[in-house]
Amino acid sequence: VYKRFAPSIAIFLSQVNMMMERHKHEIKEYQRKLIERQQKPKFSSVLLNYRKIEEHLARAKNYSEAHKMKSKADRLEEREIDEWNKQKQKEMFQQEHIFRAAKKQEFAALQKRVETGKKELDIQRRLALERLTQRCQNVKSELEKGHTRELIARKQALGIEVMIDRRSSRI
Repeated sequence: VYKRFAPSIAIFLSQVNMMMERHKHEIKEYQRKLIERQQKPKFSSVLLNYRKIEEHLARAKNYSEAHKMKSKADRLEEREIDEWNKQKQKEMFQQEHIFRAAKKQEFAALQKRVETGKKELDIQRRLALERLTQRCQNVKSELEKGHTRELIARKQALGIEVMIDRRSSRI
């Protein structure tokens, strides 16, 4: 009886394993796409203005002022890039979290289907066992009836009086 259900259990386990592997691959692919999709930061108008001033000062051959403006612009750019990176990283984590939640939900649905399938298999096993037990009892009672009839027939053939208990079909 159990051999008959083994393929179903193996299929359930393979589905779970396949989904886990697929999810790992999809998450890696999703992370790669998020990183690949990153845009360049958009700098503030203040920074862009500093760069223009730096460029004009350099063209005017006022190099010391241009250098000061460049240093100021570099510090601001560094700060803006750090803020942009933090914001983008936060967005990526949120998107990844949503993606993982969807995969978790998909996996939970598969697990529920597997559990339902296992319960159905257990019910089928129990019903098969009940049928086999009933069949065994039927065969046993038929054999007992046949033996009782045969015994009665032999005793009657020998001329022995037979008393039969009608409730249990025993002599």
